[in-house]
Amino acid sequence: MNDFGVVICCCRFDFFLAKACVASVRRAMGDVPITLFMDDDFDATELAEAYNLSLMRRSELKDPFLREHNRGWGLPKISLFWVSPYERYLYLDCDTIVWGDVRTHLQGDWDMVIDTGDANSRPWTPDVGTKTWTNKEYFNTDLMEQVFPNFPWQKYQSAYFCTGCYASRKNVFTLDEYKSLVETMKLHPKLFPVGEMGFLNYMIFDAVERGRLHVERRPITIMAHFDSADRLPQRFVIGPDGPVVRPDDVTILHFTDPKPMTSSTGFHAPFDYFRKQVVRRLGGIGRLWPGLYIRLQELEWRLTIWWRRSRYARFHGYVRPLLFWKRQGGRP
Repeated sequence: MNDFGVVICCCRFDFFLAKACVASVRRAMGDVPITLFMDDDFDATELAEAYNLSLMRRSELKDPFLREHNRGWGLPKISLFWVSPYERYLYLDCDTIVWGDVRTHLQGDWDMVIDTGDANSRPWTPDVGTKTWTNKEYFNTDLMEQVFPNFPWQKYQSAYFCTGCYASRKNVFTLDEYKSLVETMKLHPKLFPVGEMGFLNYMIFDAVERGRLHVERRPITIMAHFDSADRLPQRFVIGPDGPVVRPDDVTILHFTDPKPMTSSTGFHAPFDYFRKQVVRRLGGIGRLWPGLYIRLQELEWRLTIWWRRSRYARFHGYVRPLLFWKRQGGRP
């Protein structure tokens, strides 16, 4: 596959997860080009040198709209449609693990390769693929019918998918149409309530409906969360030499809820394995210490989650806009 690479997005907050994702890609996909796209400015040089990565920062993007608007939860990945370093790329959230060389799922001529849909990647989830699920995970269906009356959202209901991984060509959308959608979302803030998942699914399937996009639906994702915790350990096994990958199980494991921390309930052995591998490679730490070290890595994440859920979060919600207003020299 010519001019193809893998792009992984992360911020300072979840960089410790991105390290494991990088290690899994390098093991499973050999010398494939990898770019780490960072939402924040922090030092990833050591990781880049150890795993032969390219580094890309949102703050360095030339387009001011992409640089300033596409930041925070779910949005940096959207910029890649126009600034990807590769003509075709596999996008990965940092809470994913590549299990085998997934390029076997990416052969052929396509504009995008997406998962087969929630109804297939997480069939055990209550109400998956229903109108209730669409309203919860993707968009307000009543508002959708008002704002975009020509989009038949029911037609694609079984195909909506978690956008933590997909493959795409560069420039499959125009920047002007995205900017127009952003303005629409400002007028209707309750239309797409959850990150980028709703509006990206809309962008994809609206383009499919109009015959503008050639999208292949292939089994590239398995969702690892509470509902599948008892189904995955026997299938995705870590042996003495690492992942035991069977041909039929080549996929991307996406650890959504709970996040793959060492003490999380559920299934997270692949993440533990690759996190420890990175610690050994970067720090030269022996077999007895990586487990303790990766627990320490999680401390900042856990403290931040505690802060956001605590009674101080309301105060923080009032103060942060005031600080932002002062930095920008305008009104909040």
